[in-house]
Amino acid sequence: MQFLLTLLRILGIVILAVILLVLLVVLLVLFVPIRYQVRAESKADGSLDVKARIHWLLHLISLTVEYQDKLTYRPKIGGILLGNRSEAKNKGNPQSPVSMQPELRTQPEPESEPKPEPEPKTKLESEPKFEQEPESDLEPKSENDSDPTPDPTPDPTPDPTPKKSLWEKIEDNWIRVMEFIASIPENIAALFEKWADFQENMGDRVDALIGKIDELNRKKDRLMRQLQDEQNRYAVKEILRAVGKVLAHIRPRKLKINGRLGFDDPAQTGQVFGIIGMLMPLYGEHIQLEAVFDQKIMEGQLYLSGRIQIGFVLWIALRLIVRKEVRRLIAQVQNMKKTNQNKQNV
Repeated sequence: MQFLLTLLRILGIVILAVILLVLLVVLLVLFVPIRYQVRAESKADGSLDVKARIHWLLHLISLTVEYQDKLTYRPKIGGILLGNRSEAKNKGNPQSPVSMQPELRTQPEPESEPKPEPEPKTKLESEPKFEQEPESDLEPKSENDSDPTPDPTPDPTPDPTPKKSLWEKIEDNWIRVMEFIASIPENIAALFEKWADFQENMGDRVDALIGKIDELNRKKDRLMRQLQDEQNRYAVKEILRAVGKVLAHIRPRKLKINGRLGFDDPAQTGQVFGIIGMLMPLYGEHIQLEAVFDQKIMEGQLYLSGRIQIGFVLWIALRLIVRKEVRRLIAQVQNMKKTNQNKQNV
């Protein structure tokens, strides 16, 4: 009996320790933020160097992504590089073929009997067969005599094509003109056929266009009716407020930008700097960009860092989902999607 009580006590302690460990892990995941850093540099020659790092819990889990003419990444857990470590180190430095053959050299080659050396061939035997001629034909020839056998190797340089005379060029152009004139009636007939097909199918196309317009109007009316509902308007406001909180939470805490920026079109440069001006209330003193209106250029450095706390994001999402107005709006959207899919299937 005492042994059974001791076993139950040990089992209870083990279960309690496991529960506390799981609870500790959950609390760490929820409340320890994920931190990120991004460094980028754009040079005048158009090259771009980017390095991004994401780490959690004092670099216990980290991911480094680099881009320098190619994309590379290094995930680590506890300082240990995941994946094949040899590939990460020897990437771009493949193993030489000499280092891949140590085993083949250590194995002794089997001894073989010495082969007899071949007898030296005469000059006529060593020549190719197509150059050998019978002895009866081996007679002295004069310099004026030509070799009746053709050269087996073709001339690598083809003969230049003979140039056409002026009369041949005129004749070819005349033939082209006559062919074009002869094809005019056929082209006109094909054009009339296309026009007739267009007139025949024009009614169907107009009906399809009117049907799409009516469908869009119905969707617009349905959406306006839903937005006029007080509960739906409240749900939309809550969703927008939650999205704003999440964006404000994950936005970079530090941001530094300095450089020069310009496009081919000065109007486009002005539009981009107009958008950048919207960020001035948040990062006005940290953004130093020079607008260049007379050339296309992107040169400078960027640094940003921030954090994301998973517990805060989940808390915002949970507060949003528990509201019945939001759940009602989500159900209406899902019903609209199902209705549209059923109409398309029919």
